[in-house]
Amino acid sequence: GFVLVAIYKLEVDREGIGDFKAWEGFFGRWLLLNLIGQVQAIICCVGDICLGIQCTSPAAFVFAGMVESFVYVFLIYALSVAFKHIGKALGVLLVVLQIPGASGLYPIQMQPGFFQALNPWLPFTYGINAMREAIAGFYGNYYAQNLLVLLVYLIPALLIGVTARKHLLNINSLFDRKLGETDMMITERTGMKGHFRLATIVKAIMDSDTYRETFLARAAGFELVYPVLVRRGFLALIVVPLMLLVLMFVTEAKFTMLMLWIISLVVICTFLIVVEYLHVRVAQKTDLSNMGKDGLYAMLDDELRNEFLAFAPIDKMRLDKDVRASEDADGTGNAVAGADAG
Repeated sequence: GFVLVAIYKLEVDREGIGDFKAWEGFFGRWLLLNLIGQVQAIICCVGDICLGIQCTSPAAFVFAGMVESFVYVFLIYALSVAFKHIGKALGVLLVVLQIPGASGLYPIQMQPGFFQALNPWLPFTYGINAMREAIAGFYGNYYAQNLLVLLVYLIPALLIGVTARKHLLNINSLFDRKLGETDMMITERTGMKGHFRLATIVKAIMDSDTYRETFLARAAGFELVYPVLVRRGFLALIVVPLMLLVLMFVTEAKFTMLMLWIISLVVICTFLIVVEYLHVRVAQKTDLSNMGKDGLYAMLDDELRNEFLAFAPIDKMRLDKDVRASEDADGTGNAVAGADAG
């Protein structure tokens, strides 16, 4: 699963397809990765059997591998598409933790207490248990229980890949654009679309002057602290990992220091990305606060069409509304003219 998200593009090109929603692109690309993952699982498991491993039920062994591939690929793809490179770093962290934490090397009873406490929360735990049933013999419905628990991990993966990703599209676009500006890395997005929440657009329409004053005051405060936040972030990016790296070599808790080192990099990088995103977002919202009513209504129409009323004839509805308003005005004018004539 990790190799797949590292090789294939995670975003679907709109060229030749047309417009589609974020969740449609998510499942479209997942279908491809899942298909390849299933082929990988079959080759891996059938290859093991052909090599002559002990296996009480070869069919159950292959099926367990296919279910595991289904869940693992979905999970790593959801993390990677929602959080980009940080999601891939989390995937590496999961792999590092699960090899010892899911009794992949030794029985979990022989591992330190940290891994024993982590064991029930790791998806590898249930995949390994299901495969052991197929290899050494079945005990009650333990095989089915482990596969069902493994499928539960699809729920958080779905929430991350569909729900969280929807709210991270702007920041991911910014991240890719900044990487592209280095001329050293290939990115999947080259521009950042100015996407605003429906509530923000409505607030700007309903009370433009108050919204502009309030936003500009907040923007001025953020711009003052922005350079300080960036400097502190880069300083932390150098100092904190370096301190943990030194502790890794002078203490006995080497694995704990390694985990803290990886987590610190993820947290500090996330902080810097969010700060830069807010900085760019300030400029975009400044443009929004200075936008006229017509432009705001156009953005509102696009948002409604994309999110809620994909097939609603919004333009026709607005035209009919304008026609009715014009007719009402004409009727009022004629009535007044008639009264004056009388």
